[in-house]
Amino acid sequence: MSVHSLNKRIVDLREKWTSEDKVKDFITTEDLLFSSSSAAADFVLGYSASGPKTWKDKNGKSLKEIETEKNE
Repeated sequence: MSVHSLNKRIVDLREKWTSEDKVKDFITTEDLLFSSSSAAADFVLGYSASGPKTWKDKNGKSLKEIETEKNE
């Protein structure tokens, strides 16, 4: 079993936004701005993750694939 840890910055951000009612029962109540797709993935998953590899569109295409196609 793999053990993941969440960095303190994300823990603090989760606590802050929960106390401000921006997140209730793990659901956002408004649009939230992150510094990167990886920071957003960390926030949602609860451990460090690559945003470009983690975020996928409804067809299963990763953000990395979408960005690569756009830059070709």
